[in-house]
Parts: sequence; structure tokens; C-alpha cells
Amino acid sequence: MTAPAEARLSLLDDQVTLRRNRLDPSTARVLGVFAHNVRSVIHAAHGNHANDSGDGSDADAPSLLTLDDVSLRSGRMVAWLRSWRTGLVPYDDVVSAVLGEDGEHEVADLPGAAHAVPLPYALKELSRISPDSIRLVMPVPGDPRGLPASSGLARAGLAVGEVVRCPEFGLIPEVTSRESGSGVQWETVVWRCHPIVFDPLNPLPLVDDFCTVGEAEMQLAQALLQTTDLLVDLDVARWRPELADALMDLRKAGRSHELPPGYSPRAERVLHRAELVAGIVDLAGEDDGGATSTQEANLRAQALRPLAAAARQARLAAYNSPIR
Repeated sequence: MTAPAEARLSLLDDQVTLRRNRLDPSTARVLGVFAHNVRSVIHAAHGNHANDSGDGSDADAPSLLTLDDVSLRSGRMVAWLRSWRTGLVPYDDVVSAVLGEDGEHEVADLPGAAHAVPLPYALKELSRISPDSIRLVMPVPGDPRGLPASSGLARAGLAVGEVVRCPEFGLIPEVTSRESGSGVQWETVVWRCHPIVFDPLNPLPLVDDFCTVGEAEMQLAQALLQTTDLLVDLDVARWRPELADALMDLRKAGRSHELPPGYSPRAERVLHRAELVAGIVDLAGEDDGGATSTQEANLRAQALRPLAAAARQARLAAYNSPIR
């Protein structure tokens, strides 16, 4: 690890120690988990893999958030489709992995299909596509790269934030929550197919913002270093105490949604870290860090934005990384 990075981490440790001595145990634990997460990501980027086994906190305590809340259905589909098309996993494993814990998946508006079809049938229709042509796209306002501009696919993708892009169409998950008469809850998914139509007068190819897994890991570490002071200054005293358990679950998760065969261990590690950081950003934004004013909330949202962007880039790099 470079001397400047180690110096920033030492400063973080000193600040956290001072803050934790002044806080009640619940909020001090939240701050401690934040600090551990910062160190873990930065050490990993520099080739020193920190221990993720936990820090003695209540491992069995009920939690608010699991990795399912931050994982991407489109990412899972892209990863398993690519591995399957490369010949590394069987068809049945792909169906099981994409379904996950959901009750049912269908694909609507698939070319050549008059009605919505079950996921297993649709996957067979996708078997002709080259694995390198299946990409994850994560459009955000102001940055729809990877999708045709001003298209129905781009508009729908921006609304959801994730797209499975194939050469001639894109698939967008539409999730519906359901509940039985006995109170059992589950989710169903319709993958809506949107055609990719190129303008013959302006046949520009779709351009991805290519970034290697190694570059994405370094960018994630740099973003965390740049916002170290923010993470320390978050007003965690006003957070719900159980967020500490949610953060612990995020830190210890990451192996429940392993990438399929063909992906490198580094891609899997970077994906885990990226989803961890994305979950932290979501939690911080959800409660505004206990902000006492609109101005303070806006400043914190602005400061967290680089972390969100780095986590997004790292997820894209991991899911779209070469299959070997």
C-alpha cells in the first residue's frame, strides 16, 4: 500500500477511536463497521486482502438488509448467460441462478414470440448469442452509455437502472411483489424485451465505458479515500441502531451470489466490494445520515455521489469482465 493511502487510513483510525469514545455502544458499532469497510476495500485494491470474518459483533442478530437488496437481477442473468454460452455451466444451473428466490420469471415481447414466455423457453432462444455480445448496462440520468440515445430501451432502462443488452434487443426486469392469503410474500419478474433500432442516417455503434476489473478496484479505493472524512463525519448518532447489523451482513455476505465459472477471483472480489459499497451508500442516503437540515443532506448526498459512481463502475467491470 502506498504511504499516502496508509497515512489516510491511520488518520481514519485515530478519528474513529476519538468518535467512538464519545458515542453510545450502538452508534459506535455503526461507525466501527464503516471504518472496517473502508479499510477492507482499500487493502484489497492494494493486494492485501483484509479479513472479512467479522469483528465479534452479534452475528445472529436480526438484520434489515441482505445482499439480495443490492444485487442486480440483470447482473446475474448476464453472468450466467455468458458462462453458459461459453460452455462452462449447464442450462439447468442458469435457470436456477437467474430465478434465485423469485417465484416466477417470464420474458415479454421476445422477437418471434406472440405472448410472454417462461424464462426457460426464452433462455433457449438466447442460445444463439455470443457470450461477448451479452452485456450489463447500468444507465443513470445524464449517463445512458451503452444504450441507443432517445430510445424506448434507454427510457425504460433509466427508470430501472439495469439492462441486459444483447445485439438486437435489451431486457429490462419489471418486478412485482405478491402476497398470498396466508401472508406469504414473494416476487415475480417480467423481463420486458425492447428492440435496439439503429438510425440508418447515423449508424453509430453502442459504446461501453470499458474499464478493467483492476482499474475499477483502484477507482473504488480512491473514491473511499477521497470521502474518508465524510464517512467519519456522518451523524450516525441519529441512525437506527439496527443499521449496524445490516452493515455487518453486507460485509460478511458476498459469497451468496458467487459469479459462475469463467470469472476470475478478482472479479468476484470486486463485485462483492462494489455491492457492499452500493449498500452503504443506499443506507446513508435513505436516512440522510441524521442530517439536521436540507443543506446538510444535500452536501452529504453530493459527497457520497463519487462512491456510488465508483461502485457502479466496479459492478459493470466485474459482470462484463472476460470469461476465461
